[in-house]
Amino acid sequence: MSRWIQSFEVPSTSGPGTYVVSRDKQGVYACSCPHFIYRRGACKHIRTVQEHARTAPTHPVPPTCIAANVCAVTAGENNTVLVPLLPIGHTDFLATMIVDLLLHRVPFDLIRRHYHLPKHTSRQDYIDHVLSHGRYIYAGADGRFTNRYITHTDHWQLPEPLHSQESPEAYHHRTGAPLDLVRIAVPRAAPTESSTTRSIAPDPSPPAPHRRYGQRRIILPTESETFE
Repeated sequence: MSRWIQSFEVPSTSGPGTYVVSRDKQGVYACSCPHFIYRRGACKHIRTVQEHARTAPTHPVPPTCIAANVCAVTAGENNTVLVPLLPIGHTDFLATMIVDLLLHRVPFDLIRRHYHLPKHTSRQDYIDHVLSHGRYIYAGADGRFTNRYITHTDHWQLPEPLHSQESPEAYHHRTGAPLDLVRIAVPRAAPTESSTTRSIAPDPSPPAPHRRYGQRRIILPTESETFE
């Protein structure tokens, strides 16, 4: 069993790519960068994570993810997140789910493990994908998908309602949502009124009715999995 209880991706300052900083229960850090591997000394990537831990708002326990009949990732009760079923092969929908989970404070390393994401992809890759292609969610005005159609929208859904005249920084400190994503999401926040969207059928040859959900899968953390 791994000794590490948390992992963080830190961008390289000398070139493309990222390094992984890990922390164990005793608060000991390690990094995948050459400086730490060969010198065993605290590197700038570890110091970046430590500084973030000192200055970030206190939200120690990420939410528990639960598969649910919802149109998009949605905040649940008692620190839970409701996650829609994932259509196989729909990369736009997958990228949307990943970014929405990040907004709801689910760590990227946990998302990577449970969705078996390619190792060469980074958190920023999925953010850039959604910025380029928009968000894709299931159709349904009541928050529950009522058919197999997927809807494209340029609006972003915040985990919690935005207060009147609340800045991205204030929202970040109140909710714990990542500041970089909050700065992107707030100007694009979904309006209270239903917005105009376009529906896209995910499969030109839908399965038989008794196999209605056969083309979707979900891989999520179990409730017994700890988040420390």
